[in-house]
Amino acid sequence: MSVKEFFGLDKRKLVLFIFFSIVVYFGMVQTWAFCKECSPKPLLYDAIAGFPFWGLWIYLSLPIQIMSAFLLQSAVSFLINLLYFFVVSCFMVYFFERFRKEFSKKVIAFWAVIFIALNLYNIVVLPLIASTLGEQIVVSATQPTILETLGFFFAELIAFAFYAFLISSIFFIIKDKLNFGKRNNFLFPKPSS
Repeated sequence: MSVKEFFGLDKRKLVLFIFFSIVVYFGMVQTWAFCKECSPKPLLYDAIAGFPFWGLWIYLSLPIQIMSAFLLQSAVSFLINLLYFFVVSCFMVYFFERFRKEFSKKVIAFWAVIFIALNLYNIVVLPLIASTLGEQIVVSATQPTILETLGFFFAELIAFAFYAFLISSIFFIIKDKLNFGKRNNFLFPKPSS
């Protein structure tokens, strides 16, 4: 695959890039909540206040957020985020095309079990630990609505699936380079030809 083909736009890359761009824009709009005195309220702030775009944006762009912590809310940060997500969209489509057969039901089930275990830990284990220590975990001053709870759950699910896909793709690349495909195992089943 040439560089031109890799970075060339197709429908899948465009859909992913538009989704990521919306998350970036709405996430940056919601950063106004952290510094209300710094600037006037953004145009769409009230319309999207109940949705977790800021958290989803931070989760999905964590690598560049760590590297560019000083670029909190600026045009440069917005452009860096768009560039990052364009490259990520290209990689995701490339990985999916290259390793489509590798993403078996077993690999998806493996990541689903990890996701469920992490959520059960947050919902069940942490409050139990806190109650045995005689402390309460305070999540927020107000009880979240059902819509907010579902929004945060789906934001977490999207971010988890994003990183699970990228991590799996990296494992598949390593497997290809080291020729581990000769044996059949749970995480790397041989693709059926």
